[in-house]
Amino acid sequence: MHTRNTLMQTSSYSPLSLGTTMHPWLPSELVSQILVEVWNTPQSTESRSALFKMLCKVNKTWLALFVRVAMRDVHLSCPLDAEGFLRVIPERTDCDLFTAEASHNADRCCSITFYVDGRTPDALSHDGESELKLFSGMDPACNAVSNVLYTITTLDSLPNLRHVTVKYMNWGYEDIFDQLQFNPFPPQVTHLSIDYGFSDDAPLVSYLENTYSRQPPSPRTKLPNVRHLSMSGVLSEVVADMLMVCPNVETLEIVNASKLSVLAPLPPSVRTIVMRYQWWPTRVEETFWCMLREVMRKGLFHPGLPDRPQIILRSGTPNPRSFIPNWRLCKRYGVDLVYIRDETQPSSTTC
Repeated sequence: MHTRNTLMQTSSYSPLSLGTTMHPWLPSELVSQILVEVWNTPQSTESRSALFKMLCKVNKTWLALFVRVAMRDVHLSCPLDAEGFLRVIPERTDCDLFTAEASHNADRCCSITFYVDGRTPDALSHDGESELKLFSGMDPACNAVSNVLYTITTLDSLPNLRHVTVKYMNWGYEDIFDQLQFNPFPPQVTHLSIDYGFSDDAPLVSYLENTYSRQPPSPRTKLPNVRHLSMSGVLSEVVADMLMVCPNVETLEIVNASKLSVLAPLPPSVRTIVMRYQWWPTRVEETFWCMLREVMRKGLFHPGLPDRPQIILRSGTPNPRSFIPNWRLCKRYGVDLVYIRDETQPSSTTC
């Protein structure tokens, strides 16, 4: 008994009484790193909302640490999240603990991810299949994107914001252009990511792909400060139109690209194109090499670039018998072909 009492007395953590303030058993730096990893892991909107509520209820120390993480990389999963975010942009102190902490840390925001989900009950057809929403109209999720971007720009807030991501699920390709045409865009943002996803039971996806046709974007729809553009789940024609909106892009990233010839030649600002493939079976690899050879002969990059342009292939391991000849082909055209191993599997739907 004496030994047990001594251990209890000398321990750095004594049993908690009702009046004892809880502290984390782990160093705060480690807790912060854990929170960063957990928060930035791809997950469904339902899982993220549940995680948010759970982490806010651990204790005050965890709340303070988590708010810093959540405000640095903001995820707006639904219109209500956007409304709550807008409330904390102006600094506030006469409010609840969470709002005060979030408001205090708002200027640390580096990235915002919007989730625009078309899979609502009213988007189901008579046979239960998911339909596609082609235009935003008065849709709350799309309005949330507009309202947040408008507020940030007009209030000249969030000076450290650099990356904006918009993740669409079951939406037409035109909406992102409408969002950018009629709303101001924060000038401090240098990275823009657009991700389109579709349900397996959405019947109009092939129709949407075959009928996409746009006039050149409005002259007032320009994002001159965007330097890194990432596009996923879209046609090459959509990428080409977005490059017109972002005329100074230096790095273009395309996920699962299937037709590069539409982009040739790229704007003179583009020096690097990243081709990322989440699946890399033999069929996909063979298609990629054929596409690459075609576009190299056509002239992918704008002639007269001051530095050698790069094509970065992020995928599973390529066949050396295919990679080496195509590496030589790119070199012959003054382009560096770089391979980076990336076998990340497609994440589950994040909308």
